[in-house]
Amino acid sequence: MGWAIPFVEKSNILSNVQSVLERKPSQGMNQVIVAHSFPEDVGLGEISDMGMVIVKPNGPGNGYEIIKKLTLEGLSLLN
Repeated sequence: MGWAIPFVEKSNILSNVQSVLERKPSQGMNQVIVAHSFPEDVGLGEISDMGMVIVKPNGPGNGYEIIKKLTLEGLSLLN
């Protein structure tokens, strides 16, 4: 039998994730976050096995943009 995360806890988790994804790294730097998938339509949504999501932070309180979702196979095709 599965279990559900209470709404308040889920909201706190998503708020913390958004806060991290909005934060721009120092100029000339990138930020890498390793994580598991989110449920569909939550956070970054479903992420393929060994896939990645490229996110552009817009600054604290300004959200972020999902630039691209890549599968492992798609990643291997990039130059």
